[in-house]
Amino acid sequence: DGLHAVGASYDHDRDPEPRYACTKDNLSRLAAILPGVDIDPNDPALASRVGFRPVAPDRLPLVGPLPDCPNLPQHTGAQLRELPCQPGLYGLLGYASRGLVWAQLMAEALACLLEGEPAPMESDLLAAIDPRRFALRELHRSESPKRKGPPPSERPDRTDTTGQTR
Repeated sequence: DGLHAVGASYDHDRDPEPRYACTKDNLSRLAAILPGVDIDPNDPALASRVGFRPVAPDRLPLVGPLPDCPNLPQHTGAQLRELPCQPGLYGLLGYASRGLVWAQLMAEALACLLEGEPAPMESDLLAAIDPRRFALRELHRSESPKRKGPPPSERPDRTDTTGQTR
């Protein structure tokens, strides 16, 4: 019936109204991908809509056991796999606009985790998508040593990398 859907934007608010600037941006990207396509963003036949998708701050999906935040250890030496989890509670979310690309691999990763089978990806990639990564980062951030005094660039008689004293 001649209808097509193109584009997506990542605006950091909850405004449910379409934005002209986003529509114009999406049409510009479409024209770059398909030279010769020129759609006027002011065309009355053009319609826009807003949808909200879950996305993590690092834009990676969250796949695996969800952290038991009240029972996190109080030391920064903790490793990701040592962090406590909510019993029987797993997440498979945060795909944003990449759901069709991520879903099959992430579902396989979670199924392997649940069944104790070898994962379809390396352990560093599994750690990158583990939902507990944010709890671990917060734990490390909360216990990082506090610097006393001015930052190194503002300390008197500082020697730079050329060996000259300032």
